[in-house]
Amino acid sequence: MWNYSFILPDFIILATFFAYYFAHPRLPVRLNHSFLNILIIDILTILTDVISSMSLEHPNVFSPGFLRCLAVSFFVFFIIRQYLFYVFTENLIINHGKYRIAGKAGFFLFVFVELLVLANLFF
Repeated sequence: MWNYSFILPDFIILATFFAYYFAHPRLPVRLNHSFLNILIIDILTILTDVISSMSLEHPNVFSPGFLRCLAVSFFVFFIIRQYLFYVFTENLIINHGKYRIAGKAGFFLFVFVELLVLANLFF
């Protein structure tokens, strides 16, 4: 039912990014930590997408509550990934001394959207 043909190339690209990231020296700055967080969350997002998609292909094997929890976990990681891209962009272009309000507004928007996704468990 689902097309899984892009999963292997996606993991190969992520493995290339990981190899490049760990092969070269880097400073322990916020930008490097943000990039590593994006890579880790991206792998978790892909894994939960595959697991939830495969389990949704066999709805008779799993309980509806379990299927819903898997689907919501994918969307939680998906939105965390979007927020981490925001944090990475913020670390890249914004001087943190002046524009901390933008970071806080982004975080509150992230929390609001995550709560909406988690509310999907109950409706």
